Amino acid sequence: MIYLINDINKQIIGEFEGIRQLHAYVQTMSRFQAQNAYIIEGEKKSIGTHIVYELEGETKQRILEGQ
Repeated sequence: MIYLINDINKQIIGEFEGIRQLHAYVQTMSRFQAQNAYIIEGEKKSIGTHIVYELEGETKQRILEGQ
């Protein structure tokens, strides 16, 4: 799974099974929203009120790198 995270409040904006779904969703976001979001890959596991991510590879990847 790929998760889109709001960098300001650390909430999950969306969960996607593939990069195509993520890309389609990002196209609907405003530039401000996209600049304040990042993506992580892995499995989400809920422990009480805390969400722990088992990540694969890079922890954070900015959406608008180089723009």
